[in-house]
Amino acid sequence: MTNTRYANLFDLSHIQIFSQLGLVATLKQLNWTPIINARTISYFKELSPFEVFTVTSKLICWDRSYFYLEHRILNQAGKTSAICYSRGLILNKNSENSKGIISIKQVIEEAFKAGKGPNLKSLDELTTPDIPEHIKHWTDTLKIQKKTAKSTL
Repeated sequence: MTNTRYANLFDLSHIQIFSQLGLVATLKQLNWTPIINARTISYFKELSPFEVFTVTSKLICWDRSYFYLEHRILNQAGKTSAICYSRGLILNKNSENSKGIISIKQVIEEAFKAGKGPNLKSLDELTTPDIPEHIKHWTDTLKIQKKTAKSTL
């Protein structure tokens, strides 16, 4: 499988995870859209042609502006062939403000109020997960890249 195929699978996984979390209807209703603005992929084991594999996805954590996803491609033996970390945000397409960013927590709260969203008994169960160290390091790298890009614009 080529590197571009992995990227396509991870793109589809972004949609799937929002569907599994029950957030798609809320996003559509409120005219909010998820945007992936950063991604890193590491490849570990080659998949043979026609080899059966599994894609797993999970919402790792979030902060005020961004959410972080992990996607893995597992080979038939259950070993990780590739891992992808994605950082995204939710934009309010109705906002006149160019920074109409909606927090993932607000999306989950809106979905919960509408009876859709994750399986929570109450919003009190919704806690912001700690940001893992490897994600903190990655976001630091993204800040440096952004600073470098701005200096060349």
